[in-house]
Amino acid sequence: MTELRVGEQLIHFDREATIAAYSGISQGDADRCTCSGCRNFAIQRSSVYPCEFRELLTTAGVDPVKEGEAVHYGSKDNVHFYDGWFYFVGEVVNKGESCVSLGEGFKYFIGTGFPQPPKAFGRPVIILLPWLLEEPYDPNEDRQIRIVKDIMRRYSGALRKLANTEIDDLVFDIAHQIPLDWCEPRG
Repeated sequence: MTELRVGEQLIHFDREATIAAYSGISQGDADRCTCSGCRNFAIQRSSVYPCEFRELLTTAGVDPVKEGEAVHYGSKDNVHFYDGWFYFVGEVVNKGESCVSLGEGFKYFIGTGFPQPPKAFGRPVIILLPWLLEEPYDPNEDRQIRIVKDIMRRYSGALRKLANTEIDDLVFDIAHQIPLDWCEPRG
């Protein structure tokens, strides 16, 4: 394992094992999803990460086009809020207490408290992006998918037993079948 200090954090990582793990993943989350938020992220993915962050990904063996998840939370003043994460093979030795900020609108933190990684793999990236798709942003579409993903995260163990498919595939198959107001108070 290689040791690396990232802001206040200290991590140990295995670059070769991370590269090998990514070789078994065909595409990033934003490419698997059909929602407009993910498609907007995917068309500008190659330019959203600051050089320092891309260097960190390369150092750790992380493929920058294969995010574990990209999540679109909506917009304010036509700036869209995203977060997401990548995985790496290794461990966080000293977790630190603050995000690393790389300029306006980009922060990251390395942690261990997110959904179980694919087979071998580490935590979120926060990004602010403009809307570049020609189609207008529809907040209801993204909200519906976020609700389904939240359900899938909370109950993934039980749902895995019921489903004969990967959780991500199941999320997108049923996302548009749930009414937008399913969790709103009734009455």
